[in-house]
Amino acid sequence: MISEQKTKIPRKPWKTKSTSTSQLLNSSPIINKQDFGSSVGGVFAWLLQLLIAKYSLPHFFVLIYCPNKMAETLKAIANFGITDFERDFQFEGAHGWVSSHWNVPVVAIITYLLFCFKGSKEMALRAPFDLKIELTVWNGFLSLFSTMGMLRTVPFLLARLIEGTYRESVCTEATVSYGTGPVGFWTYMFILSKLPELIDTVFIVLRKKRLIFLHWYHHVTVVSENLHTVSVVLQSSLNLFFL
Repeated sequence: MISEQKTKIPRKPWKTKSTSTSQLLNSSPIINKQDFGSSVGGVFAWLLQLLIAKYSLPHFFVLIYCPNKMAETLKAIANFGITDFERDFQFEGAHGWVSSHWNVPVVAIITYLLFCFKGSKEMALRAPFDLKIELTVWNGFLSLFSTMGMLRTVPFLLARLIEGTYRESVCTEATVSYGTGPVGFWTYMFILSKLPELIDTVFIVLRKKRLIFLHWYHHVTVVSENLHTVSVVLQSSLNLFFL
């Protein structure tokens, strides 16, 4: 009779012996709780510290996600390949132009609303345009523009959350927080882009698609709110969260 020998299955490296939460917090010398205080980024780093000590995650994650290292990495991403034009951007010039050209959004909104209703009535008697290629090119351009803006603004915002508190990231005056440099430039470009984005409705009308109330109401209010935000002195950094 052949005896069956039970083979012991080796424990996977991430299945380590259970450790109490208090031991984990006190045992890791890599992340110091005083480095991040009450910041939002510190909370994430604190949670990651538990995962690293509990499941033996690679040391690489500690270097990237501890507060100081993570903030440096995010800033490097946000400033990668910036041009002189982005670096030298000043909010005062943008504020002055929008304030002195307040009639531009007013005329644009009136023209837009007339096109929405008059254009839809005119197209009711005509065959729809195809415009598939044009729409694909337009959406591709908007996607590239949004991606570039995201790469400039999102890492900057996350770095601010890590280095300071959530209150500071919201309540600091925008002109001081991000009004200059590449983040200020792409924030300004995002605000101005609400005007050409009205072209979205042109495709809907010319292709005889359903134009719902929420669509044109959204475009009208976003143009008004964004340009008004620039035309007055920004008192907080809250708008950066909505880009």
